[in-house]
Amino acid sequence: SDEPPSASDQEQLRHVTSRPADRAPFFTVMRRHHVVLERLEDRCQVLQRLVDDQLEQRRSVLEFIGRLQGDERLALQGWLFHYWVLTCTHRKSRMKQLAGAVLNIPSDVVTPFLTWRIFVARCRLDKAKQRCEVTDTQASRVANRITEVEIENAEQQRKLQKSLDASALLKSSCFLEQEENDRLQRVWDETKPELLLEVLAHSLEFLFTLITSSASLLRLSLRQRIANRDVSLLYTTKSIAVGECSVDDHLVRWINHCLALARTAAAKQQNLLSLTTSTAVARGHLETIMKARDVKNFTEDLADSVALCALLAVLRAQKDGRDFSAADLSCLQERDTEIRAERLCVEFRFLAPTAQARCLLHPIDIAGGRTERLSVFLTSLFLHEPLLPVLEEGTPKEEMLANAQLIDDLLKKLERHAATAAWQPPDDPTPLLHGGEDFQALATASTEQLLLRWANVQLASVFHRPVENFGSDLQDGEAIGLLLSVVAPEVMEFSEDPEERLDCIISAAVRCTDFELLTAQVILEGQSDMLAAFLAQLFLSRPNLAAKPNSLLAMHLGLLEQICIDAFQTFSNPNDQQQIIKMCMQLDSQWAEFTLAAQTVDEAAKAMQGVNSRMRTFLGDTLAHRAQGRPRVMLDAKEARELLIYTSLNAAHVQSLFVTEAVDSFVISRLEDVMRKHFHLLREVFRFYSVPTATGSGSGMTLEGVMKLYQDCKLRSKVLAPRHIEVLFVDHLDASAAQDRALSPGSFVEVLVGCANLKFKEKIETPHEQLAFLIENHLKPHACQETASLFQHMAYNVKVRNILESHVRELKIIFQLYATMDTSSAEAMQRAHTMNIEEFRMLLQHCEMMDGTFTESAMREIFDGIQQSATAEAEEDEGGVGSEGGEDDAQGIDDDEELSLSEFLDGLVAIAAYKFPDPFTAFDKRVNQFILKLFSAVQRHWSRKRISPHVDNMLNALQKKLRQ
Repeated sequence: SDEPPSASDQEQLRHVTSRPADRAPFFTVMRRHHVVLERLEDRCQVLQRLVDDQLEQRRSVLEFIGRLQGDERLALQGWLFHYWVLTCTHRKSRMKQLAGAVLNIPSDVVTPFLTWRIFVARCRLDKAKQRCEVTDTQASRVANRITEVEIENAEQQRKLQKSLDASALLKSSCFLEQEENDRLQRVWDETKPELLLEVLAHSLEFLFTLITSSASLLRLSLRQRIANRDVSLLYTTKSIAVGECSVDDHLVRWINHCLALARTAAAKQQNLLSLTTSTAVARGHLETIMKARDVKNFTEDLADSVALCALLAVLRAQKDGRDFSAADLSCLQERDTEIRAERLCVEFRFLAPTAQARCLLHPIDIAGGRTERLSVFLTSLFLHEPLLPVLEEGTPKEEMLANAQLIDDLLKKLERHAATAAWQPPDDPTPLLHGGEDFQALATASTEQLLLRWANVQLASVFHRPVENFGSDLQDGEAIGLLLSVVAPEVMEFSEDPEERLDCIISAAVRCTDFELLTAQVILEGQSDMLAAFLAQLFLSRPNLAAKPNSLLAMHLGLLEQICIDAFQTFSNPNDQQQIIKMCMQLDSQWAEFTLAAQTVDEAAKAMQGVNSRMRTFLGDTLAHRAQGRPRVMLDAKEARELLIYTSLNAAHVQSLFVTEAVDSFVISRLEDVMRKHFHLLREVFRFYSVPTATGSGSGMTLEGVMKLYQDCKLRSKVLAPRHIEVLFVDHLDASAAQDRALSPGSFVEVLVGCANLKFKEKIETPHEQLAFLIENHLKPHACQETASLFQHMAYNVKVRNILESHVRELKIIFQLYATMDTSSAEAMQRAHTMNIEEFRMLLQHCEMMDGTFTESAMREIFDGIQQSATAEAEEDEGGVGSEGGEDDAQGIDDDEELSLSEFLDGLVAIAAYKFPDPFTAFDKRVNQFILKLFSAVQRHWSRKRISPHVDNMLNALQKKLRQ
């Protein structure tokens, strides 16, 4: 139930069930309610008797009042009768007296007596009245009391009814609780809670073991593995405490214990071997082990490697789950201690628990007596496989507690000495993510990108620049040396001297990786595929991505580790049911945090498994390409960024180019495939025709650059006139680049897609084929070539373009005005945004530019030359799209005798060169003088003909310009 138990109930339950209870059982609550119900029934009986007594008194009082009132009525009737008799008698006597007085009145003796009797009756009547008043007062009091009793009776009746209702409710609750109690008793009998608790404990222990394994809590796993081992075998002298022994002393004791095991096993093995030639070597090895002396000096007694060979054989037998074998002593065949140490190092690498431990062991450490790294390696071996027996069942509790304390002290010292060589902490892939990415992004990023991200994460605090490729950025060896000093500081000592640094790098790389890839030639030549393969191999062996103390993954790992530690501590005493139930209740309260932590750790582990799998695949593929003589081309991060810029299309922008067609993801994908194929050409074209932006934010392609590309690539036609280029340019200006009036690389490729569609949509069906044709037949043969035209070289000079830019507002107003001047035909009137030759001649005539030097034929040559610069080789396009297409283009060129604004500006530059051929004045100054003269002439002509608001606007702009 939900009610707390009383002290007596707790004592009774503890006596019956042998465990405390935080809640009262239902039968206890039922018994308590039954007692309360009996008390209420007794109270109801008492109240009922009181009510009955009050009713009986009321009946008695009412009967008394009835009798009293009857007596009163009889007394009044008697008195009234006597009063009437007396009155009548007195009247008759008075009449008689009056008659006697009148006639002859005789003497009367009755009258005085009657008078006395009347007086006496009146006195009695007064006393009766007084008694009646007293009786009335008492009756009123009794009536009031009766009313009070009735009210009290009604209240008691209401309380009685309420008590009866409560009693019925309690009876119902008692009945339900009795049924629940019976049901719980049946469930208790059916489920066998002791067995259920035991199964629950085993299930939870398996769960936490699985969590420990999946979360890579190796430190906790190692402690669990050693928790029930008998460590006292290493300390036969009880006076020696763990704290008094050094790590080397512990290791010497352990090696001697393993050596004793090897001697015993070798003696058994030798008895089983037959006296054959093939077993002579094995017998010799076994005899060597049997004759080996205990290790006393950790530095000197291990130099011959005999004790270590015995340790290797015992560890192999334990790992493989088989008996001791003489074949595991093959290292003893080598008589030379250095060669024996080398073979021993190779064999021990397969038993090393971690990649860091594999790096520690070196032949010179064994043969030369260098114990620093050797002791760390042996400590890691002991922590993973102590080769100690399990404590026997029935061991006294005091000995178990002493052994547990001994294990705890020993593990603290050895863990501190081995550090991360004994276990590799769980890897956290979070540092490999960029802003806003999740673990799914690791599956989409290329392996080269992940390697570069990992290298930059490791070098963030020691290297002055980011590594963006596997060639030039790693070529001097500095970055690789610093990387090795970060991920493997125990084997790499960074040197500033280049030659010494290369030797250190190669030596450390051999110890950190499984097979040798890195050489001085690979580093100095910047062989990107081999360097990338080495980094992949280094990532697999030494990722150095342990969760940082303040990271989210570290918080979840800490929670899981603490819960597992508490659980294993509870399961160490399976008979303590109360602690198991308490642990279950605590786990239930933390279940949400526990499941979230387990899920997060599992996701991180799966992400790292995926990354490691891709690294292995990448490593094998890279080495396979190298073996086939086709070194794999590695990704350059700089080029990758530009590749993304030049080959990514905005679906909305592309859809605006194809007004009558629906553009889906397939079309976008095919277009991007074409751009990826010609990425280097597109990048080269953009760089060639772009200029630095005015705001200094980089480079962009201005309208002049687009028009120059348009002219160089011979793109002019009726369907792709200069005005179309200007519209595409304005429509695709980025919002961020609007101030610079320049296209970004992304906008530039979108303009190319629009140009290809406008020019070839009637001849080529699909957009990606249109773009491919434009690139193959126009951009490749014509773009990015220095023009042979002296005029274009002069017209597109930066200074000349700056002059035009400074006057472009006024020139645009003049262009718009004269573009509407030809009204000779309906077609000419419709073309209000371009200028034909008549309108061009009209402008020159109004400015009085036509003279003997600059004749009409010269004007026509300039007009035609501007257009022919973009169409002179149009006939060459016929081979790509068919003869019919070539004729259409040629016809379109003839029909389109109109100048756009950019061509109009080129025409003004040509006239300036024609009118001012002074070779001693810079051309940009001559263009400036000509434009100012043009402004003055236009103002002078139109100042007398203000025919429209457009003219007024032009005159105002020209006046402001000429005043400057």
